[in-house]
Amino acid sequence: MDINRIFLTVKSPIKCHLWKKKKLTPKDLQFEEVKSIIESSHFDRSIYKCKRCGQLYFYEFYEEIDWLGGNDKIYTTYIPIDADEKIIENLNERTPLELLAVSPMLRWDSDDKIVWVK
Repeated sequence: MDINRIFLTVKSPIKCHLWKKKKLTPKDLQFEEVKSIIESSHFDRSIYKCKRCGQLYFYEFYEEIDWLGGNDKIYTTYIPIDADEKIIENLNERTPLELLAVSPMLRWDSDDKIVWVK
């Protein structure tokens, strides 16, 4: 991947209640799927829309499988986007690791911590 494409800053979702709330819980994450991009048992990508404000998010569900211990790590990422196909394509071309270079993003991990990464 071109070094100029690694870091990507998207617009902050300043009108979305998720951006403003200090401590997020799973109940706050109320979305509807607009478009499915990739769907599998351990890796999904879609475009979601916030049910409260209509903000679009690039969504990724990624599960690291622990074949020995059964303690699979689950990571869920929500990246605020506009309806810009170039941005969606850019995000979809990234690996789960490369998505970590995008900001801001909302991350929800296996420990039920939901935080904005800016």
